[in-house]
Amino acid sequence: MTARYTDRTGRPVDGLRELTVLAVTGITARDIITSVLRALGDPSPRG
Repeated sequence: MTARYTDRTGRPVDGLRELTVLAVTGITARDIITSVLRALGDPSPRG
């Protein structure tokens, strides 16, 4: 997730904890976390 955030914003983050703090006010961090969590909950197989 942190690499995805860095790719999209150009700003590195120091781990998932920092990313979750950024997600409180930042739409990009929130979108990344939300999309990963949705993918984890998706029962359809990926191939």
